[in-house]
Amino acid sequence: MRLRSVRARSAVAAAAAAAVMMVCGAVWMRHEVREQRLDAAWKSARMQADTMRVLVDGSWNRLDPALEEVLLFGPVQSPLPPPAFFPGVTYAVVSAEGQLVETTGDLEPFRSAGLSLPTPQLLHADMSSDAMRDGPTVTLGEVPGSPLSGRRMRTVRVDVNILGWRSKSTPQRTFAIYVFATPLDAEGAVAAVDRILLPAVPIAVLLVSMVAWYATRRALRPVEAIRARTASVSAESPKERVTVPDTGDEIAALAVTINETLARLEHAGEMQRRLIADAAHELRSPLTVLIAGLEVALVHPGTADWQDTAGTALAQGRRLQRLTEDLLLMARIDAGLRPGAEAETVVVGDLARAVAGPGVPVHDDAGVTARVVRADLERALRNLIENAVRHATSAVTVTVTGDGETVRVLVADDGPGIAPEDRERVFARFTRLDEARGREHGGSGLGLAITRQLAGRMGGDVRVVDGPGPGAHLRLTLPS
Repeated sequence: MRLRSVRARSAVAAAAAAAVMMVCGAVWMRHEVREQRLDAAWKSARMQADTMRVLVDGSWNRLDPALEEVLLFGPVQSPLPPPAFFPGVTYAVVSAEGQLVETTGDLEPFRSAGLSLPTPQLLHADMSSDAMRDGPTVTLGEVPGSPLSGRRMRTVRVDVNILGWRSKSTPQRTFAIYVFATPLDAEGAVAAVDRILLPAVPIAVLLVSMVAWYATRRALRPVEAIRARTASVSAESPKERVTVPDTGDEIAALAVTINETLARLEHAGEMQRRLIADAAHELRSPLTVLIAGLEVALVHPGTADWQDTAGTALAQGRRLQRLTEDLLLMARIDAGLRPGAEAETVVVGDLARAVAGPGVPVHDDAGVTARVVRADLERALRNLIENAVRHATSAVTVTVTGDGETVRVLVADDGPGIAPEDRERVFARFTRLDEARGREHGGSGLGLAITRQLAGRMGGDVRVVDGPGPGAHLRLTLPS
């Protein structure tokens, strides 16, 4: 579980990302250091070759006298090592015959190994810019103990004519001087970078993973508190709420959302308990009347009016049936279950007349239609009209109007009306106003609640509005 925790996964992800970035950065750094040092070595070789070029003085070409002595008369015969005419420069001098006339100490081991370089070209008496050019890239052979063994190096080639200035009778000789751009400095710099990066990269990755683990742990500490408090919420303690941290971040927003969800669940639980209690109360009344009538008839079978008893039982049974159907419909609406029928275009005035019957006048604008499920609209209209008939003194009217975008159905009666403070309460489940407490009319207090839910499912609403006369005025609004 610890390995699969958010902290562990965050630490592993951070370490992996850091490792990839640091390895890529290290490779790029090594490449840049090497290329910069190789470029510096190449520029240095060109500068060194330029200083070794023959000095132009009219038609006479002169080198450093000491190097010219070697080029004219061969290497210095001395028991000591040959002098370094250009200290710090790795170069080789090749005669027109292809012989190595002079090399630095770095290239001495390759003299016997057969270092082969192209022979020089003959030059005109006047020197030109072609005297110095890029030479071939040379790969030296394997010589044990030599730091340049097996190295691949670029060269700068300088072609020179040597014409003795001590004696004009000295024949002209042609040589090629090859200056090597060695990679030793670049490889040394890369090795120094490697000595820093090899321990630094793993340590940095470890530090990043530890910081990510610690930061994630601190960030998730409020989440753990929220989880523990949410786990303690139960039906026995529905008012429990989580503590909202004062960080103002996503975790605080999560805590607020959880509290709102718990509040909705608490309200839903209260509504469910109230519905069960109200439903039990409503079911108990007809059952009590039904059972009492049957018991009296059975106790006094000789004097009982069995026809009246059967009528009472039938009325209470139908009342139970209506109540059961209303409860089932409300349960389906709460669960979001839709009827199997598809929406269709319905002429609202014609449907209202069919529902109201001949005793209730319907006034409508011709051609007012709404695209709804016919069964939903029919049930909503029936509930409104039955509610109006139940509370009316003498008259109920239905008016259907429309403006092309909205359809309005106004059901009015001339009864006692609905007080302003009760205009929303009448749409609650099992609600009866004081004037309508009697159950002899057959009302269960679910009709208007079902109507509002059906109106919402059809994209509309139902409300109590002010009317021109006395009584209650309920308006159903639907999209056209």
